[in-house]
Amino acid sequence: MSKRDIENLRYKLYNLIENKSSYDEIYKASTDLDKLIVSYYRK
Repeated sequence: MSKRDIENLRYKLYNLIENKSSYDEIYKASTDLDKLIVSYYRK
């Protein structure tokens, strides 16, 4: 995992919000992003 992975997931989350996707999709992307950020900074 890298900063690029975090950026890609962040853009995906923004796109989901912009496209008014379902709450479940946005929530999943948001939690995945949180987990990725936490694991990135723990190393």
